[in-house]
Amino acid sequence: MKRNKMFKVILSFEPAYQIIYWSVCWLTFFIAVIAALEYTTFNWISVLFGILAVGLIVLARALQLSIENQQFIFAYFRKKKIISAESITKIMFSSTRGLILFNNNDVEPYRFYLNQKNKQRFLSYVKVSYPGILLEEQQEIFSEY
Repeated sequence: MKRNKMFKVILSFEPAYQIIYWSVCWLTFFIAVIAALEYTTFNWISVLFGILAVGLIVLARALQLSIENQQFIFAYFRKKKIISAESITKIMFSSTRGLILFNNNDVEPYRFYLNQKNKQRFLSYVKVSYPGILLEEQQEIFSEY
């Protein structure tokens, strides 16, 4: 059965990295605002930090998981990892944000994070479109960290 419908969600960082990343984004934004309000004339500091803050936000939005033509495509920072849907055996998920995708071709599973809304959308899409993939809920799937 051919599935041409495209599905796309934005991935999240690992929780500790996400806190650090978004703190740096907010910090650069507020430095830009403070520099703009501090000086009465045009200054390049506020422009530089404003562009840096926007660039960091754009980079965070570039982490995506899309499913099209029976392929799971992980896109991050101009790199792509493509996994065939037929090779995926199981997806483990927790009540929090973590998901683990088990592939029968690779030794190491793929670990990624989604926010709650995107996780529910992803799991319902996989359940309907790929009934052969086993969905398993675990209490703690990232306990080794």
